Amino acid sequence: MTDAIRLKVMPQFPSKVTGGTGIEIDKEDGEFTVELDYSEFLPELAAYVPDPNVVALIWNQVTGIFKLVPLTMLGGLSDAPADGTLYARRNGIWTPPAVSDLTDASWTPWVPSWTWGSPGGTPATFVTNTARYKQIGKSVWFQADVTITSLGVGNSAGLLFTTPVSIRPGTNLIGSGREAVNTGKQLQVSAASGSQGSALTFDNASPATLPVNSRYQFGGFYEAA
Repeated sequence: MTDAIRLKVMPQFPSKVTGGTGIEIDKEDGEFTVELDYSEFLPELAAYVPDPNVVALIWNQVTGIFKLVPLTMLGGLSDAPADGTLYARRNGIWTPPAVSDLTDASWTPWVPSWTWGSPGGTPATFVTNTARYKQIGKSVWFQADVTITSLGVGNSAGLLFTTPVSIRPGTNLIGSGREAVNTGKQLQVSAASGSQGSALTFDNASPATLPVNSRYQFGGFYEAA
């Protein structure tokens, strides 16, 4: 009778572990550690140009599934070219703005309504000679020229006019001008409300105290609502 011999083999597994691109394998006391090897990745990009062929690995923490997604699907804006040129975002791309976008907005006619801050028993009569404004973004410039052909009775306080665009709350309207026919007095112009400006003489007197047929020419600037 032949005795049976049993052998117990302790294989070394794995006998060899090799990391792929960007993967580093470290072994210490028989324990293998697998981790990313950042030294095998390309240097960080100075600027990213959207490319549907460039993808990112994302992970759904609920399903545990990893997926490759083109970076163009992740949204966000790319940086403007770093070449010393001023760029604006238009139609999804960076484009140098035209000079007209910044400085050449056209003047637009405007029909203001005129009244007094404290109207009296008989209203005054106003004739608008010219009125126009220009708006670039939230910035509004205006010019007005009006003649008071009848002062009325009992009118006082500032000469009020409707603005071409509403004034931003919490901001002011800044302007100046002069009476161009009778006295030559300077005018100060400020905001009376969100949609009205007010003109007074330089010494805070009402223009209603000036002679009939006085002509007021003024302009100013404010931030639109």
